[in-house]
Amino acid sequence: MRNLLPGRTELAILGTIAVLCTGIMGVGSIPPDLMLPLLAMPVFVIAAVMGLRRSPLWVEQAADDDERVV
Repeated sequence: MRNLLPGRTELAILGTIAVLCTGIMGVGSIPPDLMLPLLAMPVFVIAAVMGLRRSPLWVEQAADDDERVV
């Protein structure tokens, strides 16, 4: 279960994206009601990919691919 928690690098990536998106919202001329969903999409996609990397199915598939190469 502990391996499902985000590491320092992943937290740094998500934190950087959050600060960057906040800055874009502050500077942008698009209304916040439209800007928030647009900026939430990349955060969601990156979080989903990072979570997928820790999935047991992803790890098993990567191990299978390594065995086929040999």
